[in-house]
Amino acid sequence: MRKLTRPLAVTAFFVLSLTALAFLPIDPRSGSDTRTYQPHPPFPQRVSLDVFQEFDLWFVDRTRIHLPLLSTGVAFHAGLLRRSTDRRLIVGRDGWLFWTDDFDFPATMVDFRGHMRFTEAEVKTANQRLLAMRDQLATCDARGLIVIAPNKQSIYGEYLDNAGSRAKTRLDDLLPRLDPQARKMLLDLRKPLRAAKAQDPSMPLYFKTDTHWNDLGAYFGYRAIIEALAKQIPVSNLSLAAFDQFTTDVKPFIRGDLSVIMLSARDWFPDVQVGVWRKTDGNIPFYGGSGRLILLGDSFSLALKRYFLPHFAEVRSGPYVNTPAELKEGQGKPSAVVFEMVERYLPYINVQNIDWTQFCPH
Repeated sequence: MRKLTRPLAVTAFFVLSLTALAFLPIDPRSGSDTRTYQPHPPFPQRVSLDVFQEFDLWFVDRTRIHLPLLSTGVAFHAGLLRRSTDRRLIVGRDGWLFWTDDFDFPATMVDFRGHMRFTEAEVKTANQRLLAMRDQLATCDARGLIVIAPNKQSIYGEYLDNAGSRAKTRLDDLLPRLDPQARKMLLDLRKPLRAAKAQDPSMPLYFKTDTHWNDLGAYFGYRAIIEALAKQIPVSNLSLAAFDQFTTDVKPFIRGDLSVIMLSARDWFPDVQVGVWRKTDGNIPFYGGSGRLILLGDSFSLALKRYFLPHFAEVRSGPYVNTPAELKEGQGKPSAVVFEMVERYLPYINVQNIDWTQFCPH
């Protein structure tokens, strides 16, 4: 039945669109001095070799001036059919939106389906990069940690397909192939986030309408990171990482990058933000620890920094691409350098050949 109704629905929408485009007098340029604008491309008057190009120019121009029709298109595709109008995005069940996991176009979630692997040469390079980070930071008695923030589908894959079991991903394949010493440099956050999800399924760790984790997901990522660091260096105020030191609230969220920026369909995909706030009783310091932490990362790291403040005397953060010069400066050596990357950027382990000694005092 769906194979029949979907083409009929699309055909009906296309016919209605052409009717509106041809006859509706809506034009945002009316009432202004239109002499600064190019005239409307005319509808093709005859059949020629250029007829399709002429029709395309006419159609695009008429679509541009009929903004209400664009909203109707969004309502039809995203609201009614629950289908993405962006080929890099997939609409899952219950309003969950998922971004492509390996730059595949259109999005096929090739890594999620278990079809991505590192070659032997790539695994060898990953080993070299991880051990280089360890050895170079050791020259100033600092510790390093590469943290993998999970793709949303690695935690909420049940909203993407109906599979009872998950396929082995590129990260699953990489971890056992690394040298043991290199493997110690890498922290996979999928396990602690899956455990947190299982403990309280009613509290989402990711936005349904955004590519990122929310404050609660970032909290459980932070807690796994601080516990891993505590096994390598002294960490002050470790008890402040416990969940009972925080309070949560849930509010509507209407700024999802997938629903708003990619689909222009904010009103069709409701979402919530789970806020996490450290309890303040007057005894919790802003910077209350010792040592210096450098946090490098992508957009997932933006929600992490504030959690680390009570544990170090100084926390510096910034992107791992075009690292700001101020991150290479500071008062003394770093205690630790944490390098966060989201799972879909995993190949960057091989691309980012960073000189880690730049973060050590000269």
